[in-house]
Amino acid sequence: MSRVRTMSRHGSHLEGQQVEQLAEIGQSLRQVRQESLLSLEQVNSTTLIRQSLLMAIEDGNLSALPEPVYIRGLIKRYADALGLNGDDMAAQFPIDPSVRSSRPSWRDLPAAQLRPLHLY
Repeated sequence: MSRVRTMSRHGSHLEGQQVEQLAEIGQSLRQVRQESLLSLEQVNSTTLIRQSLLMAIEDGNLSALPEPVYIRGLIKRYADALGLNGDDMAAQFPIDPSVRSSRPSWRDLPAAQLRPLHLY
């Protein structure tokens, strides 16, 4: 039971960090977009990100966005479209590190291993 409580506290702490960081990132993106005299429609046509998602990022509305790993991708594309370093900006948005390592790479699967039979 204590492990569940620890996990839920960790999850709520992580979510709190995500909300804070998303608000900061969104504010920065909005400011750069407005300084560049770009509308959300123009950013939408460049990035192919729905306007509702762009607004959710700018507003820091975590509940209107998909899973955190996808949010990172959206932030990266949005920042790249504005001429910013998308990788750096996306890295500011925290995600649970255990989520990324929960699935083995396809390269580690037995079917992907090279066998002597393949050499002939």
